[in-house]
Amino acid sequence: MLAQQPRWPLLAPAKEDAGERTRQVHCAVLIDLCNAMQENFAELKMSILELQLVLKRGDDAAVQLKFESFIRAVRKAQKPVIKTSSKANAETF
Repeated sequence: MLAQQPRWPLLAPAKEDAGERTRQVHCAVLIDLCNAMQENFAELKMSILELQLVLKRGDDAAVQLKFESFIRAVRKAQKPVIKTSSKANAETF
């Protein structure tokens, strides 16, 4: 008896090689990184606008607080990039 062919061959599960799975994982990581960076850049933009507003007012104490907030936002924005690049370097070697 002949092996049955799937009725709809395009709907049959595709066999993926290891390289394709690796590319899919890397693609998902990059998409996650892009989403995280988009959120971080929006936060940085808001922080810069707030800092500019406080600078115009000339309130020294508020300037210091907004500047510290900006520095925290910058550090937060760096974390996903550092994490992703360190993973990529670990996988390369």
